[in-house]
Amino acid sequence: MDIERVESNAFGHFEYLPSLLGFSVKKDEAITVINCGLGTSMFNIVCDTWLPQNISLRETIQKIVERFDGQPFAWWLGPSSKPLYLGEKLLDYGFVKETTEHAMACELDRVQLFSDDEMTIPIVQVKTYHELQSFVSVLAHYDVSVKPFYARLNPSVSTREKLFVGFE
Repeated sequence: MDIERVESNAFGHFEYLPSLLGFSVKKDEAITVINCGLGTSMFNIVCDTWLPQNISLRETIQKIVERFDGQPFAWWLGPSSKPLYLGEKLLDYGFVKETTEHAMACELDRVQLFSDDEMTIPIVQVKTYHELQSFVSVLAHYDVSVKPFYARLNPSVSTREKLFVGFE
């Protein structure tokens, strides 16, 4: 599997809803900066970093930090992020590596689906206000900014980003 395609898919998910919901999404050939203004690294994200070699890395990092004006944000790096030593430079600058995420990928023609009688909890696509509130209630345990972020979403409007919630 082409890792750049996996990264592009993940980073596309990061930017889609913030862009749709009217938050600040700045994207160019070198970097994507998503600032939702919500004081959380869940929705304030820098990603898709392909910085040219002739750029002052320290100056670029400083400008991005200034764009967030003290708000927390996450800088997501993938295996194809450039320059390859960017992670080290971010650590030198004072960033903290919080976690390492591993992309999930599977060959769909190899997936064995469950039959309806094997499903133990109903999982539904979010299409109503009640279902959206249930979805938000799961994520709100991790970050209170989930509520104002998703408050802008009209669950009855079809988008390419699908949300699902399971009910127990």
